[in-house]
Amino acid sequence: MHPLIPGRTERWSFFLPALLCLLCPLFFSPSHAHATTLLTGSGTNTCNLLLNFSSGEKLLFIYRFDGTAVRAQTALETIITETGGSLLSTGYLTDFQSALFNLPPDSQGLVVHCQSSSEYPDPFINGILWKPTGTSNGDYLSDVDWWQIWVQGPAHLAQPYNDPATPLDLSSGSGWISPPASGLADITLGDGASFGLVYGSSDAPTLPAPIVLSTRILPDNQLEISFGTIPHISYILKKKFSLNDANWTPVQSIVASSSTTIFAVPITHDPGREFFRLEIAP
Repeated sequence: MHPLIPGRTERWSFFLPALLCLLCPLFFSPSHAHATTLLTGSGTNTCNLLLNFSSGEKLLFIYRFDGTAVRAQTALETIITETGGSLLSTGYLTDFQSALFNLPPDSQGLVVHCQSSSEYPDPFINGILWKPTGTSNGDYLSDVDWWQIWVQGPAHLAQPYNDPATPLDLSSGSGWISPPASGLADITLGDGASFGLVYGSSDAPTLPAPIVLSTRILPDNQLEISFGTIPHISYILKKKFSLNDANWTPVQSIVASSSTTIFAVPITHDPGREFFRLEIAP
């Protein structure tokens, strides 16, 4: 069900295990053409917003905040502002493409179209456009073909449209859930929480693969690898000596504390060639 209109559901999602990047000491090739990770907000705590478009493009916003919690609606509105995007609010009968005719000419980043009606005055998300690439999805076509909300704790879900209204608290490290009766204004996120939107699928959202930012050889035959990572997410660095080897060998496990994580690993193979990949831990 929709978070505000019984019979529809917007869901916001986050993390599933993913296979990520391959590299060797002298060459690496991150296949990450349709994913973007951006830092927004300010403060010492973070939560994550993940958008999965039906085209396969993924956006990850790492939102920083102070205090113990932040509303998901506040995080989204700040992300829209900081990327130079626009929040378009219209009546229930205005479709996504028609709403885009009102887009300010200087809009650059995340554009979100919200609808509302006299019966359901709280706005709900109908369409999203990522202006830098032109990727977009919008309008209700079916229970799957619309923006689905997913949440991962620590978070509090007010769920005001349940009967009876039953709040739900998600602990840190909880799995993804799709709340049946919550809009973004009803979701409060703690440090390390995630919320997401998925269009065209009933599955929980998936994260963009980590990007290899740089590699270099250090003294004492050490390889330094810098990856783009997501705070609070667990990763496993693995290696193999040949792509024909059946299995990858774990090298190091970490919980990322920032948007960049650096590994320094010994180069142990005599020919001087090894392959590494970073995986999101299951």
